[in-house]
Amino acid sequence: MSVPFDNSGLSEKFNRAGTRYFTDKNGEIVAKECTKCRTVKGLDGFRIGRRGLGGRESYCRKCGAKKDKEYHRQNRDKIKKYRKEYYRLNRDKELKLVKCYQRENAHKRRLLRHRRRARKRNLPDSLTQGQKQAMLGRFNHACALTGDKDSDGGIHLDHVIPIASGHGGTTLGNMIPLRADLNISKYDRNIFEWFEQEKERFDLCSDKFAQAIEYLAEVNDMTTEEYREYVYWCHDNPRTFDEDKDDKATG
Repeated sequence: MSVPFDNSGLSEKFNRAGTRYFTDKNGEIVAKECTKCRTVKGLDGFRIGRRGLGGRESYCRKCGAKKDKEYHRQNRDKIKKYRKEYYRLNRDKELKLVKCYQRENAHKRRLLRHRRRARKRNLPDSLTQGQKQAMLGRFNHACALTGDKDSDGGIHLDHVIPIASGHGGTTLGNMIPLRADLNISKYDRNIFEWFEQEKERFDLCSDKFAQAIEYLAEVNDMTTEEYREYVYWCHDNPRTFDEDKDDKATG
């Protein structure tokens, strides 16, 4: 339900076309009437249009969106043909823009890949960019087990309970930053067993490992012992997932 525009303290005027608009005490246009639905809205309710009254289009955003949708529906083939021809003529330019975007947003793309992996397994994929940054900040944007910030291969986001187990998912409570070689070594192994087997090889610190487990337990609202039992249970009770079957069901 829309809230009526409050025009108290404003001056009501009309332009030559008969469009009603309102100005403040300084004579600045602050609101006007949509020429389609005849609703008075603040200028923020209209898209920018230099030739329009107040530097805004004559249709409000809502009416403009309906108009655009109807135009696209009636001219779908024409628009498709235009886009195809445009990309043919500007292929190099478009590829350059795509590569530039991918390079500048690599961290966002990596998170999306992690979330997609979880989604394919019907697992939670709720980790947001903000949560990711908060989690990285908790570990000073470094490896949770070594404190290294710069290393060959960089820092990876590790699914503590691996996606392959059919449990966990891409969530705040299942991710920690690990050095690339550690993440590759751990793969889909139980993090507790992996640490005991590999800590001497990688010269890992037991205190940092304990701190990482305490963090994971806290985020999952568990004690460290409850979290350990939960991790073991997930590995002892793996769930399989038929991707082809799911694709048919959702396709």
